[in-house]
Amino acid sequence: MRYSKLIAIGTTVAIAGIVIGCGGDTLATLTAEDVDTIGSNAAKALPGCEYNSADVAVSSPMGAFYHDVYQEEIDKLIQRKLAVPLGRTVHEVKAGTCGGTLTTDGTHENGNEDLTYTYDNYCSGDDTKQTVVDGVASVQKDQTPTPSGPELNSATINTEGLTTTNKANGRTTTQTVVMTNVVYTAAKDGAPATLKAEKIKATNDDGKAYEFTNVNVEMKDASAGQPATMEVKSGTYSDPDTGSVSITTTPIAYGDGATGSGTITVKGSEGTAEFKTTDVSTGKFSATMDGKPVGALDCSKNI
Repeated sequence: MRYSKLIAIGTTVAIAGIVIGCGGDTLATLTAEDVDTIGSNAAKALPGCEYNSADVAVSSPMGAFYHDVYQEEIDKLIQRKLAVPLGRTVHEVKAGTCGGTLTTDGTHENGNEDLTYTYDNYCSGDDTKQTVVDGVASVQKDQTPTPSGPELNSATINTEGLTTTNKANGRTTTQTVVMTNVVYTAAKDGAPATLKAEKIKATNDDGKAYEFTNVNVEMKDASAGQPATMEVKSGTYSDPDTGSVSITTTPIAYGDGATGSGTITVKGSEGTAEFKTTDVSTGKFSATMDGKPVGALDCSKNI
């Protein structure tokens, strides 16, 4: 499936969806109808996904925010290697493929980087599908110099509100994301890589904001014939109107050729929903509520 390390978490955020219950920090009560809503929101947020049950049939209308921002922008910023010598000030301007600019400013010293990325109507795409990004992101990288280039130890991302405008299939949608202390730590000395976030907040066109807080994800690279896996150890998803749920997963394989089972568990103050797959390579998840079948999430078009 087309999920990088830094956007794998987007799947679980989307599956969290929206739940019915009391607001604030109290976990919401889950019902079978809420599981349909959760699955529907996941289908709307993830490109190529559909959710179906006895009462609901929903599919993604266009490319997802998680794909556009995390994979196309933030993930590339983390993995990007600057073609500059040690110890210098950085100033680079990159033109978008369909307009706008991305300006990089900061310092690169002894492998470490402290950079600010300013998006000014930065457009990528073509006449049929475009994504325009505006806003500022800061990235600090702790790296160790090596003969082949800097080796990443950790990276911290903060944004001052990145706004993405997606245009596809005659539709335009806008979403703004704020990331607070999103920290990726590379695997080292047998310890898995981790992605932790104090807060990831997304605001939609309608002004409603959704948050994922206190996130802790472990990621293991592929080795000895085993696929790379990601596991959400903890995280809380909150909706401003309806409440909060906690999210955990089993280790779930991802990347090219990934196979194996996996479960995403969503818990409220009462009730537990699970999205299970017997093989992630199929992109299909069954939805249950307290062990009883409710519906199915099919993301096979995203394989």
